[in-house]
Amino acid sequence: MKDHHKTIDFTDALRYGIPVHINEVQNGIKCNCICPSCKQPLVAYNNPKNKKAHHFQHQSLSNCKNYYETMIHYWAKEIINEQRELSVPNHDFELSDYARGYTDYEWSKDFPKEKITAAKVEFDKILIEKHQDGIKPDLICFVKNRKIHVEIAVTHFIDELKAIKIENLNVTSLEIDLSTVDRSLQKEKLKNILSNGNIERMTWFNNKAIKQKKALSDQRKSTIRIFILSNMIEKKVYGKAKNVYKCPLFKTEHDVTLHNCERCQYLVYTNEIYEGSQEQYDNKETIYPKVSINCIGHIASKFDALLIANEITVRENKAFNRGVTSR
Repeated sequence: MKDHHKTIDFTDALRYGIPVHINEVQNGIKCNCICPSCKQPLVAYNNPKNKKAHHFQHQSLSNCKNYYETMIHYWAKEIINEQRELSVPNHDFELSDYARGYTDYEWSKDFPKEKITAAKVEFDKILIEKHQDGIKPDLICFVKNRKIHVEIAVTHFIDELKAIKIENLNVTSLEIDLSTVDRSLQKEKLKNILSNGNIERMTWFNNKAIKQKKALSDQRKSTIRIFILSNMIEKKVYGKAKNVYKCPLFKTEHDVTLHNCERCQYLVYTNEIYEGSQEQYDNKETIYPKVSINCIGHIASKFDALLIANEITVRENKAFNRGVTSR
């Protein structure tokens, strides 16, 4: 015999495939409800005379361990279908206004820099668990002439094989990770989670718009890099003060040092060449490098114009510690 005291009690179930609360149905087996996980009949205990809090229980007194995960899955689909909108991750790719961002590895590896913000998307139409494109997503959401497959991940996530299938079918999918939400939460609390722009729970798969933005950013980066490498000039660094003479941006020669150049947007990179005999190296003698820089300061205005034409913000050049640009 089943142990009645070990069965779980819960307040929400499915009736004809729709989530319902215990207080919305008739008492007893007449509730016509089933468990969302095991699909077995339930009994509603909601008689006003009951001392115990209203609840559902399996008719067979079984202990269905996956009830809460499955109910969260059902609620999430229902909430999105009711609200007809979601705050989703919006990806942008920012390029640098520093020439080093296109030439120096330590700089360029960080650009394009991916920036993720929340963007609200309103759906014109939603299909729940319908086969399309060879797969059956939790939701198919339509935005004008585009469609987004939405997957609710509570215990099962999009794996590598499914990700490949999504890619091959060329559909855009959004996975919402609800694996860490409190299993005892109610529908209203889950609604708050889905409504408050929790984009850190969301992952895009095969998002065409993001791919296009990334491709455009990479194309712009390549164009700017070619411009820089085709126009840079070399300047030597002199003396202990590391002066750089005839700076096209600041005319007072001795005021411009390597320190200024390293803060300047138009520095392409710094060269250091160590010259010495093998004997000097073997004796660990101090050998000072010959230093030079490559820069595009002489065409700074053209570089700025190229950046602006590619929708890149050009900031104030503070290389000379004067608070304003020198040109």
